[in-house]
Amino acid sequence: PATPMMTQYRELKRRFPDHLLLFRLGDFYELFLEDAELGARLLQITLTSRQGAPMAGIPHHAADGYIARLVQAGQKIAICEQMEGAGKGKKLLRRDVVRVITPGTLTDTAYLAGAANNFLMAVGRSGAATGVALLDISTGEFWVGEDGPGEDAVLAAALLRRPAEILLPETARAAGDGLARFQDVGAALTFADPALWSSKRATADLCGHFGVTTLEIFGVGGLDAGLATAAAALGYVRATQGERLGHLARLQRLRPADCMTLDETAVRTLELLEASDGTTRNSLFGVLDETVTPMGARLLRQWLLQPLLDPTAIAARQDAIAGLVEAPQTRAALRRLLKPVGDLARLTSRATLGVAHARDLVGLRGCLEPLQAVREAVALLPAPLLAEARAALADLDDLQATLQAALVDEPPATLQDGGIIRESWNETLRAIVSDAAEARRWIAGLEERERARTGI
Repeated sequence: PATPMMTQYRELKRRFPDHLLLFRLGDFYELFLEDAELGARLLQITLTSRQGAPMAGIPHHAADGYIARLVQAGQKIAICEQMEGAGKGKKLLRRDVVRVITPGTLTDTAYLAGAANNFLMAVGRSGAATGVALLDISTGEFWVGEDGPGEDAVLAAALLRRPAEILLPETARAAGDGLARFQDVGAALTFADPALWSSKRATADLCGHFGVTTLEIFGVGGLDAGLATAAAALGYVRATQGERLGHLARLQRLRPADCMTLDETAVRTLELLEASDGTTRNSLFGVLDETVTPMGARLLRQWLLQPLLDPTAIAARQDAIAGLVEAPQTRAALRRLLKPVGDLARLTSRATLGVAHARDLVGLRGCLEPLQAVREAVALLPAPLLAEARAALADLDDLQATLQAALVDEPPATLQDGGIIRESWNETLRAIVSDAAEARRWIAGLEERERARTGI
């Protein structure tokens, strides 16, 4: 007969049948049954057994690296934690799934390619129209579009972004040729309740999230199929990552007609992103990429996949480039200032989601440091596009000063270790730390006195 713990495990597994369930047992996350066999093979760890059931475990303190490897192998992960402490007489601790990580919702900068987005793509049909949404939770980018009857341009443009995961309604499992097209991309396929694609609730859900009364301000009003699909993507991310999604601050429209249409064959033949020898270095992107931040590399990649057609937009971009070419000293200064910025977009996303490590917060502090000097350098350049970029740089001097004052110079690896906040930053914290140190000294002194008194 199954033990109470295995009964608990099976009940949780029934809720997440397509996920590897990491089941917290003390200092380890354990995989059981088929999950254990698959996890042991992918991670190359030892497969053991518990009461005849296959089992494989990973240390809790090193779980992030193992989880990233599983996600990069196309797996979806459900993390189950102990919801109460072990106590005398407790035979079974309460446990629940607290977080779900999938290929399209990975946020840790240590395991994501800096030069590429990590898109979750959602697709759904409404009547004869096909809605498409692209959401990168690691950067906050959120795109939506739709194809009319017999059209394919928006879907093709979205697939060119090489999404890591594709979200489809459960009814799409039997789609035949349509499903094969998504499988060929190599992304993980996730099937969800078709109710997520509710066109009745879509506009209200999206307006509620963005804090607006109409989606017309984003230029996406009237996209019934597109908005239903965007709402499905948002609902899926909420269900897996929680409600803290403030970094998803705007919705952009996918407009293939504004750019030159490229298909996968053209991207491959022209070696835009990958050379014929399989390397990025010898592709057009590799040759052109002189960017010094991950955000710049991702933007260049998107530009290559979306060549401009509008002469006015082309001229504006050329004017900005000319302004930088004609001011070599300012350009060199900007490169020097931007180089230490790092992946500001992904660091702020992790902070918003509440999953930032101590190193992320210190990295964020370092990213903010040169921004005022960047503003001052760009002010010397007259091109309108550069002036717009400067105006879009928020004043974050107060936040940078707070992080500088509050965080220690060399923090521990995780927030759980403590010691990330300077004692001098907060009097209450200083008093608590001082009292704790004094208590430890008193206990140590008592121990010495008792040893001397008793001779033990």
